[in-house]
Amino acid sequence: MSTRCQIGFYSNDYIKNIKKPKVLLYKHYDGYPQETLTLILRYLERYYKDVRKSDLYVMNYIDKIDTEYMSAWFMYYIIKNYVKYSIKSNKENLKTNKVPYYPLDGMSFNSYGICTEFHSDIAYYYAISPNKVIVYDASFKEIIKVNILDAINASRNVIYKNFKFDFTPIKNDLYKNYEIDLNDLISLEKYVSSNKNRTINTAFDFKVNDQIETIIGYNILDILIAPLEDIPTKINDKSLVLRTIANYRLKKGC
Repeated sequence: MSTRCQIGFYSNDYIKNIKKPKVLLYKHYDGYPQETLTLILRYLERYYKDVRKSDLYVMNYIDKIDTEYMSAWFMYYIIKNYVKYSIKSNKENLKTNKVPYYPLDGMSFNSYGICTEFHSDIAYYYAISPNKVIVYDASFKEIIKVNILDAINASRNVIYKNFKFDFTPIKNDLYKNYEIDLNDLISLEKYVSSNKNRTINTAFDFKVNDQIETIIGYNILDILIAPLEDIPTKINDKSLVLRTIANYRLKKGC
């Protein structure tokens, strides 16, 4: 089943009416945050570095963006990724079925669009303004807010230093108290243990008390590598997963 989403661009951070973006785009597949929010953040890092000619790690906040250029190149960016995926899928499909699923050049001329209005069947909406990205669900309830500069800075490589973390107690705690799927927790554990660098490239969905909680990887890693004296501020986070990890570190003194 397709996870449809739309992506809106706003010229400044003061959004008077969320349903009146300057530019509105449509994405038919993989509209969930793990895929689409990741693509947006990767693109914005490239945009601010190459187009704005800014030093990402010392740049000041900007007040306005050129929505025409930013949205046009973003559409190119996501379609380019789609075509690359289509060609790769064709190669795999030809090995077994002898028939390509997509056109051989990967250009199917569907799945993406420039919109004049909101669709009634989207699962997510992404609002992009100069300094933040806000993710909404189908009812336009805010579910994730990402500060762009923080996200870009968090994507810099920061090597772990003498860092060890035992996930067994934390998995047991989350599974017992909040009935989080163990497979989700195993994915999180593998992510942290296999990545020696901080990265924004992964987001996780956890079903917590019948609610879906989405966390971007760098938020988890921020808690795992934060100095112990900074941990008390983390236990006030809205996320039950992040609060549980922070409480565990605080309790264990690790």
